[in-house]
Amino acid sequence: MREPLRVAQLEPSGLGQHLAMTEMTVIAAMVLQRYTLSARDGMAGPRPMLNVTLRPHAPLHLALDRV
Repeated sequence: MREPLRVAQLEPSGLGQHLAMTEMTVIAAMVLQRYTLSARDGMAGPRPMLNVTLRPHAPLHLALDRV
């Protein structure tokens, strides 16, 4: 089994924040056009955790498979 793809968590700030967030959205859209996302075998589904935004309680490792 291959290692999961690790994506750095980027939280830009300052003047370029809007542009950086737009670029990240475009990149995510391009990746999701070419791959499907699925939870890894044996992994429980995410439980939402109340924060400023909803996030999974525990990290969710995803597998990317070519479409």
